[in-house]
Amino acid sequence: MLYRIGLRQQWSAPVEMGVILSLIISLVAISFSPIFIRLSEGELSPYSTIFNRFWIATVAISLWNWTSAILRPQPVPLPKRKPTSYSFKAIALLLSLGTLLSISLMLWAWSLTQTSVANSAIIHSLTPIFTALWGWLFLRRRIDQKFLIGMAIAVGGTLVIGFHDLFDTGSHLQGDLGALLSAALLGAYPWIVEQLKIKMSSKEIVQACSLVGMVVALPVVLLHGDRLLPDSIEAWFSVLCLAIICQIIGLGLGAKALKRFSAEFISTCHLLTPVLSSISAWIIFGEILSVDNWIGFSCVLGGIYITVLSRSAVKPQETVNSLALE
Repeated sequence: MLYRIGLRQQWSAPVEMGVILSLIISLVAISFSPIFIRLSEGELSPYSTIFNRFWIATVAISLWNWTSAILRPQPVPLPKRKPTSYSFKAIALLLSLGTLLSISLMLWAWSLTQTSVANSAIIHSLTPIFTALWGWLFLRRRIDQKFLIGMAIAVGGTLVIGFHDLFDTGSHLQGDLGALLSAALLGAYPWIVEQLKIKMSSKEIVQACSLVGMVVALPVVLLHGDRLLPDSIEAWFSVLCLAIICQIIGLGLGAKALKRFSAEFISTCHLLTPVLSSISAWIIFGEILSVDNWIGFSCVLGGIYITVLSRSAVKPQETVNSLALE
């Protein structure tokens, strides 16, 4: 009874609906990543695709900040503030975040050239397992039994969705391994963002991450001798959507949701993205959805609902108060 009262109190703050909406929009935006990547790879290599995603996002956020600074009304003179300075730890975390995300996304983009959209997205959905593992190994984070049960059901649901793809043939083994390694790297992403949220806003994190990711991806593109920029309108549309929808909106709102929800919960909620990606692939590419897909969809929703009811999903209010303002 006391637990239920405490849980209702945690969810009673006015900020909750805004954070929940941010998480939902983030999941929908990120679910389109494999679709836009697949469309872009009709002309660009996986590495060029990710490079364009990062540099466009960096330029777009910089232009947005510049335009906002010019148009922002300031009727009352504001007191002078000291220039923002970041510690060595924050800089190291930013470099690690951008490098990790860049390598992970290039691996994922490459895996999409070796296997189906649904297959790659499903294997990539194992990220929550790695998020929980890295949190336990390096941060000594513990999650309660109810959360573990919910996460296991949700992960099982994604495996049900792609059961036939996963065990069809061995011809997709390289693509599957690429998606798995990408998931392992991406499992650390929410933990690093959570550490950075103490001092930085979501927009600052995404901007710095995009800049570092661009620098990491550029030499890979050049070493492979790939085309740097797209030629066709379709390819430009794809990489623009990747940068604006998936990188800025998806990752930005996902980072904002980390203000209230735990890294494990955010990662588990991303199990909805293969469901949305599979439906999108069915509509766009004609990939078949079976009864197993819909059963798996129900399992994912049920598992996420169970995790919501656990103590490990929502951060304590004192932790929320210590994070940087958006």
